[in-house]
Amino acid sequence: MIRLTWCLKNGLMTIRLIETKSIMRNAMIVALLGLFMPDATAQTCVDSTLINPLAICPFIWAPVCGCNGETYSNDCVAENMGGMTSWVEGECTGTNSDCMDLGGIDFGACDMVMGIALINGSCSFLSGCGWEVDEVDYSVYAFETVESCVFSCDSQDCTDLAYTEMNMGCNDVWDPVCGCDGETYSNACYALFLGGATSWTPGECEGGGDCIDPSLADPTIDCNIFNPFPVCGCDSLTHFNECVVTYVDWVSSYTEGACPEDCFDAERVQEDFPCQEIAAPVCGCDSVTYDNPCEAWYIGGLAQWTPGPCDTSELDEMNESIPLVRAVPNPTTGSFVLFGVDANQTWVVFNTMGAKVAEGVGPNVDAHLESGWYVIQVEGFRSTSVVVY
Repeated sequence: MIRLTWCLKNGLMTIRLIETKSIMRNAMIVALLGLFMPDATAQTCVDSTLINPLAICPFIWAPVCGCNGETYSNDCVAENMGGMTSWVEGECTGTNSDCMDLGGIDFGACDMVMGIALINGSCSFLSGCGWEVDEVDYSVYAFETVESCVFSCDSQDCTDLAYTEMNMGCNDVWDPVCGCDGETYSNACYALFLGGATSWTPGECEGGGDCIDPSLADPTIDCNIFNPFPVCGCDSLTHFNECVVTYVDWVSSYTEGACPEDCFDAERVQEDFPCQEIAAPVCGCDSVTYDNPCEAWYIGGLAQWTPGPCDTSELDEMNESIPLVRAVPNPTTGSFVLFGVDANQTWVVFNTMGAKVAEGVGPNVDAHLESGWYVIQVEGFRSTSVVVY
């Protein structure tokens, strides 16, 4: 397991997207593709008004690669002779290693996902009507994965935690890399989306970078997956128990108990998991009582709980006649509907840390929440919890 791309070149787009389907499964990310569409004022590569044949440019060789894929002797020549609106230092190689920022290019207002490119300084999905604009083919600046784009074009700083917030899915393939942060990751995908490392080298780090150790794998050991005793691995992730963390997840060191601040994780939820019908109630970190720890882990998606049922507050005892609000999430938008709530009733949504994340009025909670567990308080109802997948 271990936790924690985007492609395309002309007619090979469908094949490339299949290769990176682990990313495309995140519907919330796909829904945000519209954010990367250029606006109506986007510039073109060539601006004829910039061309000035009378301009005096220095006779020096300081090559730049114009956005049209042609090499100019220096930036003065690129602008005054070629009318270039953008360029990058160095000669054109005819490949995406030129790292041309395509944020100012108008590819048209189409919803077609074309691939991954450097957009306004960050590696992102690019959508539009096609790669050719003003007879310039920009497909040479496309990347097959976000990792390759970041490694080539967005690695000025060692880490960029914005990538860790994308909730991307990575393949559990052991192809270790040593991140610029000195940590060993199972592959480049995990380096970027788990650690936020923007550059890495092949192989494990020397000295101290041995958190993930594939030699620990032992298929002859059958771990108990019905009775969770969470541990926090050196990878800063909560694992099911000591057996799983060692022989299944290959984590070399860990401490007892879930990792700090880890309450809910949608990846733990398996609503059809056959937990044994054992009456050993626990109070989850979501303030909900579960029949046993197995249900807290698989049904609730929780990592922390305390023995015994949750205490019923005096307020709830006094207001048992007040209805419990029913919230039904929309899995594709991160929003949900409150049944029985009229247009004038107010609501507030809190995350697992108790912070207010949204508030509004009426039955439609159009908050576009990320996957996670939330508590919702509605005027005239008892509070309830809701999980957004």
